[in-house]
Amino acid sequence: MSKNKKKKANLSPAMFALLILTALSLGTTGVFHTVMKNRQLEVVREIERVERRIKEHERDVTNLDIRLGQLENRWDLRNTLVASKTNLRGIPLEVIEDISAIGAVPEMASAE
Repeated sequence: MSKNKKKKANLSPAMFALLILTALSLGTTGVFHTVMKNRQLEVVREIERVERRIKEHERDVTNLDIRLGQLENRWDLRNTLVASKTNLRGIPLEVIEDISAIGAVPEMASAE
């Protein structure tokens, strides 16, 4: 019985326009999603680059602190002075004068 029945398309012009609008909307959404995902990946990569630079700077600061500690070591400094045969010698504690008890020079007091 159904074989003799003519098939009629239920696709009206309004439904066809709605399908086109839906396809355009889905396509636009897909492109927008792709663009946003790429942007997100770029931001993640930039954050990783910045974190690497921060770690490098932290290592540099640590290395500088170690180097300053080595340079400030008075025993190493004395040995270096002796090895370089310089005329510089240590100062006895008796000859060191505390100038903070004497008072500030007027020009220096006004600069503070």
